[in-house]
Amino acid sequence: MKILLLLLTTVSFLMSSFAQETGKINTMIIPQPQEIKIGNSYFSFKSNTKIIFNNEVLSQQASIFSENIERILGVKIITLDSHDDKSETGVLFLNIFKYSLNLGDEGYHLKVEKNKIIIEANTIAGTYYGLQSLFQLVLLNADLQSYSIFEIKIPTLEINDSPRFAYRGMHLDVGRHMFPPKFIKKYIDLLTYYKFNTFHWHLTEDQGWRIEIKKYPNATVMSWRGTDGGIAAAQQGHDAIMTPGSHCYFDHYQSDKRENEPLAIGGFTSLEKVYSYEPIPELLNSDEAKYILGSQGNVWTEYMETPEHVEYMILPRMAALSEVNWASEKNWELFKNKINEQFLIYDRLGFNYCDHPY
Repeated sequence: MKILLLLLTTVSFLMSSFAQETGKINTMIIPQPQEIKIGNSYFSFKSNTKIIFNNEVLSQQASIFSENIERILGVKIITLDSHDDKSETGVLFLNIFKYSLNLGDEGYHLKVEKNKIIIEANTIAGTYYGLQSLFQLVLLNADLQSYSIFEIKIPTLEINDSPRFAYRGMHLDVGRHMFPPKFIKKYIDLLTYYKFNTFHWHLTEDQGWRIEIKKYPNATVMSWRGTDGGIAAAQQGHDAIMTPGSHCYFDHYQSDKRENEPLAIGGFTSLEKVYSYEPIPELLNSDEAKYILGSQGNVWTEYMETPEHVEYMILPRMAALSEVNWASEKNWELFKNKINEQFLIYDRLGFNYCDHPY
């Protein structure tokens, strides 16, 4: 473990050194990729950069990426089918290969070279997560306060990445207070930004039923509040999702100085505590552990009446849980540095967040 922490700290130092040598070059992606190798040059992401995809099913992803760049940075990126454009430089290639890569269902390979960027995956889920990593790289390396000439230097690097857990969830209670559709979409955008794959929409409580559903989905086993339910389920050979109140309830206070915090239901769940969570209980053996599918953050809204209040309670704790669910190894000191960089992005995107989480 000491060797691993030394290695991660060394990687953090190398990132910082490279940034000092080349200007503002930043590779602090959340959640931490499984494998990242950083080069010594950069790709110039400009207004004439094209996105070229090799399968029509990727056209929507390419368009969404382009729209997000235009919405935030004001520049429209052209998207094209590979049959229509044979460019080799100044291009983002988006490729799907249908299980010819050793990346699983949600993994991706991202390679940034001096003249092109390549994202490859077995599935559209994988390419989408690869685009989210690239999107973070763009935002991390853009001057989000002011820019007159659109050119963003993306560091040359290579990432091979896939999630540790298959289930990576965030919950939102709209039974207590209703929220506008625009905010629900914004919430889901945050989930995809941090590579969550499940939105648990809590629609009904004694205070109200928010949507009519003709057919109910099948139940999943949730270990609410504590871990005993999940442990019992796994020991009996049933799948379980871990969501204990000790680490995963984001309606708790995130600072011990409550007088300066928005009203909450109680409790105290700090950013560091969320980040320290290990979804697989020590009581489970290796055969039983495979039934733990992942974990979920819960947002009960008894005391949250506005979207701004919800944003404050989930940011940046959502980022910490994303790394719990995705990364195989964690480093709290490195993560704190990454969160500080995320604050700049939150500011630019207009999110309300807790800026004093540690």
